[in-house]
Amino acid sequence: MKVVKDEYLISRETQLIYSVYDECGNENTIVLEQYRKLRVLKSVKQLLEDNCEFHGCTLEGKFGAARTVLKGKRMLPLCLSATFRICLFPTHSAEKSECMWISVNHIREIIPYKDRAIIVFENYDKVVVSVSYDVLTMKKAFASDLLNTYINNHDKLENTLNLDRTSNPLLGIDRLPS
Repeated sequence: MKVVKDEYLISRETQLIYSVYDECGNENTIVLEQYRKLRVLKSVKQLLEDNCEFHGCTLEGKFGAARTVLKGKRMLPLCLSATFRICLFPTHSAEKSECMWISVNHIREIIPYKDRAIIVFENYDKVVVSVSYDVLTMKKAFASDLLNTYINNHDKLENTLNLDRTSNPLLGIDRLPS
């Protein structure tokens, strides 16, 4: 891995992020994308907070929205952008160093492996996760539910706006011709 960055924008290419510590004990983030692996010189939490701010919210705000949709759930997924289908879920509590954040849309398959699980990504990269198959499958389902709720709400709004435009052809016109 040669690519080292100070900043990183989580995108559709992002498959997985997790923390590592450098030789001085500073937390960095490893990002696995579809076609490259890189190191970001900031903690996972700071990276997530920066990306939430980029999308116009705070990390706590994103979790609050997820809490509203997934009532009663813990270790909530993080939907950075429903428009771009970017939704990550944690393998463990975010405070734990072994926590990995996995993009729900890059998972091809989850395979049981002893008391853990193997995630096979769409590009056939594999990673062993220290969480059972059942727990990981459940976390993936919560993340999918959250993302699908946002997408469905967006579609409902778009359909409502389209119906309004059809019933009132002047709606949406900024100015009339003189």
